[in-house]
Amino acid sequence: MRNWLSSQGARVGATFIGEESQGKPGYDNVYCLVQLNDGRWMVAYFERGSYDDARYFTDEAAACLDFVQMVAPRRDVTEASRAWERFGGAQS
Repeated sequence: MRNWLSSQGARVGATFIGEESQGKPGYDNVYCLVQLNDGRWMVAYFERGSYDDARYFTDEAAACLDFVQMVAPRRDVTEASRAWERFGGAQS
């Protein structure tokens, strides 16, 4: 996903993609896509030691699309969805 985000002009260095079991990001001011221990997905902005504007999803693809829209907001929903599907979606 990082390669795809970079190709879309997103600031990949300002992202954290991981699992809840890894703990919180080790740095502030990052956009996060986190798989929670209960199987859900969280998309949020992390700063000052806490998650802001957290959104939760049961569907990985929906979480990934929301994350893409957060880090590359210049792309509209339809365009981002088509590009993500061409890339292979959340299965890659």
